[in-house]
Amino acid sequence: MQVEACKILKRLDLKVFVTDANGEFACKPWVDDFDVVDTYDIQGHLEIARIGKASKLNIAGVACIATDCHETVAALCDELALPGITPSLSREIGNKIAVRKRLAKIGIDQPEFYTRNEIELDEGLLDLMIAKYSKIIIKPVGLSAS
Repeated sequence: MQVEACKILKRLDLKVFVTDANGEFACKPWVDDFDVVDTYDIQGHLEIARIGKASKLNIAGVACIATDCHETVAALCDELALPGITPSLSREIGNKIAVRKRLAKIGIDQPEFYTRNEIELDEGLLDLMIAKYSKIIIKPVGLSAS
């Protein structure tokens, strides 16, 4: 996906600046410049935007493609006064429990769910859920655990 996105950006005659923890990334032939930094390193990206290579660019947009580093994108958009979601919303959408609670609060039905902490505090809760549904799903709540 990143290769195709970079090709499209180049066809639009845009300059493409990429960050990646690996200096040998798939879309490298289609970028104008890059910096080696982990996509989840928010402070590292802010430094690049403030005083690094990217500080000399007229940045018109920030994106993450096929990755879950939306918190980095949100922080950069906030720092550079670009359109985008806020860092606080990014943190919330990265937490599926917070999303479910917000949706339930505004009246959107959600399946019955409990956090690990709730299950650990109530020893009978897991047995109750298994008795009620016979099968349950246990899954992580962070980032792409939708």
